[in-house]
Amino acid sequence: MLAWVSLLAGCSTAWRWGAAPPPDSPTSTSRTLDAIQKSAAAAYGVQNWPGSERDYLEWTRRSPTDAEPWFKLGNIYGRTDRLDLAAKAYRLALQADPALTKAWHNLGIIQLQEALRTFTTLQLHADPNDPLARHGNEIKRLLEALLTPPEISAPKATSPRSAAGK
Repeated sequence: MLAWVSLLAGCSTAWRWGAAPPPDSPTSTSRTLDAIQKSAAAAYGVQNWPGSERDYLEWTRRSPTDAEPWFKLGNIYGRTDRLDLAAKAYRLALQADPALTKAWHNLGIIQLQEALRTFTTLQLHADPNDPLARHGNEIKRLLEALLTPPEISAPKATSPRSAAGK
């Protein structure tokens, strides 16, 4: 698994679509791809991130051009705060399926989160009177607003009496 995490982290440049996985990658020959897919989905469904990550990585070893496991890995990495790996996984999903709208959307969110981290760190290290620090703080504020989900309020129920009076 370490070899594949290294791949996602950008440490391996030899791997290409359709090539065999690195020789030191563990593979499970006892499980069918269908069993791996079912296990991955079940673990993902109960938010068992380590288990689903293991199975989705195995799926990518068996079917490296399939977009779904890369997309799910992106989601797992995003949910476990590994933004760099999430971005790489979404990009691999998009190489497999450039029309995968969910991957484009999630990649954009991850990139916004990475930018927010950068501008947050800028505030920790910069002189608050520095014009770039002030501008960075404004960008940080805007990114926080972009990344805050809108409040969704339930529609107000109307009583038959008030509805009849309208």
